[in-house]
Amino acid sequence: MWASPAQPVFTGDTQGPEVALSADGSGATAVWISSDGACNNILTASATIEGNVADWGTPVTLTDCVSGQDAETPAIGLSADGSKAVAAWGKQLPGGSAARVESKSATITENQGDWAPDTVSPTIIQVVGGVSPRPDIAVAADGSAAVLSFATNAGDQLIPARVQSIATIMASIDGSDAYWQNDVSYVSGDGSQATGNDNSVALTPDGGRAVGVFTQDNGSGQRVFAASATVTRGVAATDPPVSSWGAEEELPGVDGTFPNSPEVALSADGTAATSVWTTFGSGQYKVTVASASVVGNDASWEPVPNTLVTSNRSVSPPDLGLSAGGTRATIVWSRNTGNFPQNPVVESSSGTITGNSGDWSSVQPLTAVGSFGRNPSVGVSTDGVQATAVWGGVDVDEIVATSADIAGSTAEWSEPTTAGSTDATYDAPLGVSSDGSRATTVFAGDANGSLRSASAVRSGVLTPGTPPAPVAVAGDAQATVTVAAGSGGAPASYLVRAEEDPAKSCTVTGAAGSCVVGGLTNLSSYTFTTEATNARATSGSSPASNAVTPRGIPTPTPTLSPTSAPTPTPTPTPTPTPTPKPKPTVGTTLGVKAKARGVRLRAARPTTVVRKVTSNGRTTARATCSVSSKEVNRVCEIRMQRNQATRVGRNTGRVVVTPMCNDRVRVTVTVTAKKPGATRTTWTRTWKVAPRPSISCTAHGKG
Repeated sequence: MWASPAQPVFTGDTQGPEVALSADGSGATAVWISSDGACNNILTASATIEGNVADWGTPVTLTDCVSGQDAETPAIGLSADGSKAVAAWGKQLPGGSAARVESKSATITENQGDWAPDTVSPTIIQVVGGVSPRPDIAVAADGSAAVLSFATNAGDQLIPARVQSIATIMASIDGSDAYWQNDVSYVSGDGSQATGNDNSVALTPDGGRAVGVFTQDNGSGQRVFAASATVTRGVAATDPPVSSWGAEEELPGVDGTFPNSPEVALSADGTAATSVWTTFGSGQYKVTVASASVVGNDASWEPVPNTLVTSNRSVSPPDLGLSAGGTRATIVWSRNTGNFPQNPVVESSSGTITGNSGDWSSVQPLTAVGSFGRNPSVGVSTDGVQATAVWGGVDVDEIVATSADIAGSTAEWSEPTTAGSTDATYDAPLGVSSDGSRATTVFAGDANGSLRSASAVRSGVLTPGTPPAPVAVAGDAQATVTVAAGSGGAPASYLVRAEEDPAKSCTVTGAAGSCVVGGLTNLSSYTFTTEATNARATSGSSPASNAVTPRGIPTPTPTLSPTSAPTPTPTPTPTPTPTPKPKPTVGTTLGVKAKARGVRLRAARPTTVVRKVTSNGRTTARATCSVSSKEVNRVCEIRMQRNQATRVGRNTGRVVVTPMCNDRVRVTVTVTAKKPGATRTTWTRTWKVAPRPSISCTAHGKG
């Protein structure tokens, strides 16, 4: 269960957050970018977590602000016990002709790290030329060693100047002091152009082996390359480790395509690795995965990588979770399905890996039908049988999460649930504990872009999925209703209700079965819905069953024998019929959950102004946009969603508005409810559109 509401980490502008979680899930450290008006700085904070409640310490600024030097793309590594952290980031130097990689380290006590203050300059790893270095970092389980990879075109005796390359460097960590190697190792060391800034690095828990992946142009097109290393640890705590990288190896399966965003994960013993990336070619986007067996610094990669999805629309960079044994993996990504806002859906595939061969499941959708999300993150338990994923909900402006139990290559995902607050951004990095039972994510989570976090505790029981429509068979004043499980966790019981009279219900015990709904009126039509429940939660309501009409069983007519005339029976005195008591009349009820009055909407940004409508009658909603009190709906994009069930208390609706400009624009939503036999009830609310940033409105004709 995710904590609600999301918990504050930092108030102010937030970009590019990253988070790392301790192995037991009780500690977290995050880094992010924040602008103070003069510079983009790197900030960090740590938290202690009890249950699903995180207590964040005071944020610390890591960078020294010098005009024209903006920090970017932070990365964070954390020891297994959460007591040691290493952060790295890039910094653009004045004029844009050069950049450098910087780093700081700290010991963490409770929720506060002893980072050197921003008045103490960070360690400068290397000046990398005019590229964005996009560093990635991995830390040994005991926090005593770290490996850092980054893009560079600074040049030295191995790499010609201005030729972009991927470099790595290692450090020995002693307390809050990091002792970095004097020289970097060039992974792409043959003088080829390492295109883009895409690189990813992984380190074994003992710090003895490493693997890196990156994109590079081999002279005939862009490719994905990988390299592996053995690491020799120093004798003294102040002696940096020495890495011995093997030859870079081109991964197959990317000819004629443009690969991007490779990610890599390494098994605990360093003998197995898995990498995933995206490609584009011939109008097709793909998510591709390959695995490797690693001996020393020599890796044998899968000769034919697996294509998990092919689409004619773009896909997001994938995220990868690998078990400690390297034999199970789960991958998530988002894929666009339409025009702006592109309606991206979040998808997943899980696989079992033997040697350098993977057996991957078919694509599983994670977003609910009719919902959209992007930029997902995933984490898995060390045994690979539990996974948690989060993403930014495009249609709800919230962080959405789901969890899964995984058997072989089959993952049973729970129904998505809200993990973060309204106005959340799409980027939500995730940390998952080693047993898969705890998770923490961070994100920019309010109208000001302030940093928020959400944590969850997950049991081994998944939320049951929404059941399919039940099957009903009519009887005499009753109906027999059969139910079955949906996806997700196994149900312990079901509650079946008649849609036309919810008081008429019955219960099924077990994962599936039947029960009898009695007390029905013969010759009246009925449909039924059901909800599944287990120790974790109750599912959503199923679609309605087939309609049935109960009927009385006719009494057979007996064959008569001749008899003597019957003795007349005295006529009984009729009993007076009691006058029924009048039933109280209940009027139309209407409840609307919506953006508060006075909240200003943002131009060119989808905003959910109405989240939920509840009524005992049928509801309708109308949304209009006006300029200077004149209705001009072309200045807004309006999406309205509502179900067609009329079940009492369960009507829901959602109104999402995207103002295209903000020149005296007003948005008005009117919701009307009407219960049969009762008077109509109406709710109306109007919001203004924020004047910044200024986007002028242009209308023609009648708008």
